[in-house]
Amino acid sequence: MIKDHPTNSVDLVKQAEASENSEKLTKAKAYYFGSEDTTQSYEKAAECYREAAEIGDKRAQYNLGLMYDLGQGVEQNYKLAFKWYKKAADQESADAQNNIGTMYEYGQGVEKNLELAVEWYRKAASQKDPVAQNNLGFMYENGKGVSQSFEIASEWYAKAASNGNHKSQFNLGMFYFEGLGACEQPNYEKAKQFFEKATESPEIKFRAYEALDLVERTKASPKISKIRDNILEQLMASGQSTMTHYTSFEVSQAILFEKSPLRLGHINAVNDPNEGKLLWKELGHEPVEGNPVFIGCFLPDSDSLNMWRFYSKNHNNDDACGCAITFNTDKFFKYSLLKKECELSEILDPKRAFVNTGQSPKESAAFYRVVYVKDNFEVLGKDKEDTENLSKYFEELKLEVDKFVGEDPTLKTLHELAWLLGPLPYLLKDHDYQDEQEHRVIVTHLAYGSEEIQTMPPNLENCTAPRLYVELHRDDHLAPVEYVTLGPKAPNKEMMAPYWRHQLASKFSEQLKNRKPLDINPSRCAYK
Repeated sequence: MIKDHPTNSVDLVKQAEASENSEKLTKAKAYYFGSEDTTQSYEKAAECYREAAEIGDKRAQYNLGLMYDLGQGVEQNYKLAFKWYKKAADQESADAQNNIGTMYEYGQGVEKNLELAVEWYRKAASQKDPVAQNNLGFMYENGKGVSQSFEIASEWYAKAASNGNHKSQFNLGMFYFEGLGACEQPNYEKAKQFFEKATESPEIKFRAYEALDLVERTKASPKISKIRDNILEQLMASGQSTMTHYTSFEVSQAILFEKSPLRLGHINAVNDPNEGKLLWKELGHEPVEGNPVFIGCFLPDSDSLNMWRFYSKNHNNDDACGCAITFNTDKFFKYSLLKKECELSEILDPKRAFVNTGQSPKESAAFYRVVYVKDNFEVLGKDKEDTENLSKYFEELKLEVDKFVGEDPTLKTLHELAWLLGPLPYLLKDHDYQDEQEHRVIVTHLAYGSEEIQTMPPNLENCTAPRLYVELHRDDHLAPVEYVTLGPKAPNKEMMAPYWRHQLASKFSEQLKNRKPLDINPSRCAYK
């Protein structure tokens, strides 16, 4: 039995400091998140963390570094973020070591140095930090700061995955799917196992579901699946920094001021009678429904008279009365399909983001331009090479579909075909609509019954149709918004613009603090 020794004076001092720090950390956390008893304040949280950090508490040093990193409660300053991370890292804070690795990797607050990034990731990984293990795997996979090695990358991904890191589980699933690393050839069953584990993460849940779908599609018809991917890759909008969504005045106001999520509507709510049918007709079959399809419509032009007429109506169906919200394309897809409490915990921060290796399917995280075709399925477009490539892909698709369904296809086979085609039928429209130059965000990976799908029941007395839709939830609902344009016939638009600017600045000062002002201006179109 070990005797309990009396505590000496030095230990008493240390205990007192620990107690004081604990109090300050608790207070800082209360200010950071806010509570029933404490008004949320990043500034006061930063003050509390600073007090504890200056007397050497590594948790406070890390959190203060994080606040400088993100510009929360203090002016964003990567050099000061690095300074406080370094103090915590010298006390073996794995979180801080990982974030120092990220700063060296991207040259934030320090000169970019991939070798040092690897060194710091390795320090944190040696403490069994799963995020650093995942980051180290990424560096080996891509040959950043080290010689490229899929084998070593897969080892680090496996360690992180066994420690519960969902992103590494996803990355390891992609390795098994592609036959990389320790895998001599693709192993779809192993890939499925890791993707299924990754679905437990709200952050990457929908990507993991898409990856599971990709595995099953590849098993069913690798050629149709590959053609689908080729077409989607070609239709993906590139070089477009903004996309604009035209909608009603009421919806715009709810999105901006009530933090209402942007909705993608069910495809059957679209008025075009040929919607989803043109490709099926070309393939020689009547369309059948696969998974439900949800779309959002966007345009490259943020102030188009035609679009005001088509898509910006009020409740009386008067056109040009609404608004156009213009989004930053890079920031748009940082959303969740499920409403959740979005918190930044002290051990989980934005630097621990999903590592995009470029291999993951991104069908629900891209803007796609719509293809316009004539009656003989002639693909229209100004770029000859583009139209020729798309025509070639559709010809190849027709040949592979004929092989897949056979001479006498069953309804089951056609349902499988609908699943294989995925979003493709909903990215083609009749040439009559060519002037729109529509782009779409499209979700097809959800099955009926999924909790992500929202419903609105019909009102039989008013003959209101039922609705199905999905919602795009964000921590910072204004982050992707670049500017807002009020329609040519929007009510009181000249005065509404400065009023909205004032309201936004007053109501969401913290969100708008470290970004350029959100412009709101009336349309310049002369309505006729």
